[in-house]
Amino acid sequence: MTEITPRAVITGMGIVTPLGDSPATVHAALCTGLSAIGPWRSIDVSAADLKIGGDLGAYDPLPRLEALKPRLSAPAARSLRRMLHTLPWSMRLGLLPALTAWLDAGLDSAPPADPARVAVIAAGHTINSQYINRTGLTFETAPGQIDALYALHSLDCIHAAAVGELIAARGAVYSLGSACASGLHALRAGLMEIAGGQADVVVVHAPAAELSAVELHSMALMQTVSLSGDGRPQQASRPFDRQRDGFVPAHGTATVVLESPAHAHARGARIHAGVLAVAATSDGCHLPLPNAGGEARAMAMALSVSGLTAGDIDMVSAHATSTPAGDAAEITALRQVLGARLDRIPINAAKSMLGHCLWAAPLVELVVAIEQMRTGLLHPTLNLTDPDPEFAGLNLCAGAPQRQTVRALLKNSFGFGGTNAACILAHPDA
Repeated sequence: MTEITPRAVITGMGIVTPLGDSPATVHAALCTGLSAIGPWRSIDVSAADLKIGGDLGAYDPLPRLEALKPRLSAPAARSLRRMLHTLPWSMRLGLLPALTAWLDAGLDSAPPADPARVAVIAAGHTINSQYINRTGLTFETAPGQIDALYALHSLDCIHAAAVGELIAARGAVYSLGSACASGLHALRAGLMEIAGGQADVVVVHAPAAELSAVELHSMALMQTVSLSGDGRPQQASRPFDRQRDGFVPAHGTATVVLESPAHAHARGARIHAGVLAVAATSDGCHLPLPNAGGEARAMAMALSVSGLTAGDIDMVSAHATSTPAGDAAEITALRQVLGARLDRIPINAAKSMLGHCLWAAPLVELVVAIEQMRTGLLHPTLNLTDPDPEFAGLNLCAGAPQRQTVRALLKNSFGFGGTNAACILAHPDA
């Protein structure tokens, strides 16, 4: 294998999805073939055409957060107690993977010497949509009853600021949005903070999109989502299948701690993965029209920057939304970049079970991919019962988990508005 030199390393991970609230539990559920998709319960979808999704509305993060308090500093514990009483749902939920990742990295017991070299980047835009929508409706009838902190809590950057307060970060704290590529764009920004000498540690956080019925109905009107799931929601997301007809939106949140290799090694940190490259391109089109050319450029750029070749890639964690055009464009792009090697590389699709976590999807699926690399067990692609003939000859992980030694992997994420991103990760022992 080509010699690997990571530009940064991932030392901490946290995740919450409807299938579990730790990397290990989510990975185990996916390998069992469980689906997170069902009827929406936390959103009133009576007027919306889209009725199904991956719903975390009933999940209560408080018990796990309470259990973490003894590991927090006194100021952080006080801040957490206050935030849990005042923050909107998505922000409260996101504090769990953020703190879990920080603690997983061991930065509670050995905090960075200079807080000004700790940054936080949140991935996403209009994250608190349902909170914003509900506040608007309340204002129409009872202006005095709206959240007094609405002007603050409706800001996208407030997610990064809340996490930054808990970990005492004094470096750059901001958010960025690039639709469903946001998580990888945030990871790329974290690499740039480290490479530019501005930070030693970057917490890259992807909050759950707090969807409302308005977004769900609009997705249906755009004909981008699956409307075939009534009565069989767990079969609605079917990447690469001939019967695929659209994606299924879902809640999900994840966080990774990114460090410079020197900083991580100096403190003896456990390393989950090395980040070799994150590349981004655009298609010059604001419409949701998947473009194989732009996707291929992102993958080829990531491969070039990483210093690896197609022969070094051992698995692909695909974007694979289950839309007819999207899956086809991604496979076309993969063939352009990886050539004949693609026939021998396992490709799987977490969205077949998790649904599409939107701006958080890249980081949610990145954590899942790292678990697969760590364990050597790849989860299946669910509902792939009638593979599209266009993808003949490919190993799309249909049916059952697969054993695979993964030294390096490719993760793809693409978003509406022609945003493309690709990331290459390496096993810490590669």
